[in-house]
Formats: sequence, structure tokens, C-alpha cells
Amino acid sequence: MNQTNFLTVEDAATRLQVTPYTMRKWLRTGRVGGVKMGKFWRVPESSLRDLAASATTLKPSLVASPAATKEDIARLLEEMRAGRNT
Repeated sequence: MNQTNFLTVEDAATRLQVTPYTMRKWLRTGRVGGVKMGKFWRVPESSLRDLAASATTLKPSLVASPAATKEDIARLLEEMRAGRNT
């Protein structure tokens, strides 16, 4: 029988290096799968693996260089808002 290991919000947050507040927000919005038992959330380890597998990293083109001008940064932010270069 397949046994699922559940983590507390605090333990899951620590593993993902986010705050417990962020973890609860992700659980409420469905970004991370979890189970609410009474008033407490429990997070299956598989949900953390799924989130890590779907995570993407920023492309180098989305990182402003130290020599970037205000115009370069404004253009970069506009591209990010428009969903380009992601």
C-alpha cells in the first residue's frame, strides 16, 4: 500500500524556503495541493515535488545588468508584465 507523508505548513514552508503565510496562501489558491484537517493544513510531500517540477527559472534576458539604464529596466518590467521572455 502506498503511504503518503504529510507535512505541517511550517515544515513545507521551510523546505520551500518561504514563509508559512506564503505557504497558506498557496494552499488556499491551489498553487500547492493540500488537505485541510479541521483548521490545520497538511501538505503531501508529493505536492512539493510537483511544485518543484513545474517551477521555472528566470532567463538571463530577464535579469537587468548593473549597467542598465532606467529605460532598460522600464522596458524589462513592461516585457515581464506583458508575459514576454518568460
